[in-house]
Amino acid sequence: GSVVTIGLQNDAVPQTVSIIGVTITHGSATFGGGIFVNTAALDLQNSIVSSNTASQDGGGLYLSAVNILAKVTSTVIVKNVAGRLGGGVSVAGEAAAQISNTSIVRNTAVLRGGGLHAEGHSTTTIQGTTVADNTSQDDGGGIYLEEGLPRAQMSIDMTSIVGNKAAAGGRDGRGQHS
Repeated sequence: GSVVTIGLQNDAVPQTVSIIGVTITHGSATFGGGIFVNTAALDLQNSIVSSNTASQDGGGLYLSAVNILAKVTSTVIVKNVAGRLGGGVSVAGEAAAQISNTSIVRNTAVLRGGGLHAEGHSTTTIQGTTVADNTSQDDGGGIYLEEGLPRAQMSIDMTSIVGNKAAAGGRDGRGQHS
């Protein structure tokens, strides 16, 4: 399973789990090979999420917490693989993610979003981050913002999106598709 699974059972009160200065590596799961977050807040800082695999979504991180914030700061997300969506990070459902001063590099998604994939009612803010050299066999080598309804929201500021590749090309395919 995932190296780290963060979630609640029954009617437990949501808590924030802080992971600081840790290397999370060689996990394997259906969702979130490195970290799987469901119904709890995550504060991930100064860490490395590397060489994890998800057969479905979120090779490095899978964030699906409802109305709770996941913060990823000064972290390296590298060489993770997803069988479908979000090689590095997948933000789904009603999750809210703030990613800052982070490197999302050399991740692979078989379908979409080599670096990051966002869908559903999710909200993602990316600031001061590098999204580079990620690969997708379909669209959105770097970042893929899912089309359709409900529509995920994303804000990108002071971020470098370079050197990403999408085999199918798509409308943009090498950076962000929306």
